[in-house]
Amino acid sequence: MKRVEVAALTSRGLVRAGNEDRVSVFGWSAPREMTEPVLLTRETSEPVLVVVADGLGGHQAGEVASEFAVTALHTALPDVAADPARAFGRVHEDLLALGASQPELEGMATTATALLVTDVITICHVGDSRAYYVEPGFVSQLTTDHVEPGGALTQVLGGRPGREVVPQVREVESAECSRFLLCSDGLHSYVDAAVVREGAALESSFGAARALLRAAVEAGAPDNVSVCVVTVWLEGEKNR
Repeated sequence: MKRVEVAALTSRGLVRAGNEDRVSVFGWSAPREMTEPVLLTRETSEPVLVVVADGLGGHQAGEVASEFAVTALHTALPDVAADPARAFGRVHEDLLALGASQPELEGMATTATALLVTDVITICHVGDSRAYYVEPGFVSQLTTDHVEPGGALTQVLGGRPGREVVPQVREVESAECSRFLLCSDGLHSYVDAAVVREGAALESSFGAARALLRAAVEAGAPDNVSVCVVTVWLEGEKNR
């Protein structure tokens, strides 16, 4: 048995006309414009999944790609739990097929960063959204940005045919109670790392998510910004 608590939010920011980010928690999809986090909690022995996806700006239908990805991953949760990389690969192929079948969607693509909780905690990731491990006064980036020196992404779900997707999969050693941060680049690209570290470690996950959104707004929020502050209690820790 495990308990997972997630404070989740997504916003178009202060500049973009729309929001191509998508946040999904336990199968619940966040609305595209939020001013406050939503707090969700699940206590279960079954696998649970939290996903942040960022449809690529400048590509057709980025919002469709991110929506498709998070929905497909939650729909295929048993497959994700069994083999996260293979499940990501299937979403990639399905996005390519959908883009090929509808000209207005050709080339659509998305990043995806997923946190899977079974008996262990696993991160699966492509693109430049990120996952962090969080402790008071300490934040460690768990994912590697798939970005070329010029700034182009080297790994996405969907996009153009002929490019293989090779997700980063990482099993995370954790204490009985651990905190993680998932976010799109609308946070980490514009907010100083020290501010992210301070905000993510606030005692309340709801307060942490709120503080991170505020920091993005204070930085001008030029991009869509999405945040999931995830606290996991594995078996053996008294639920709080």
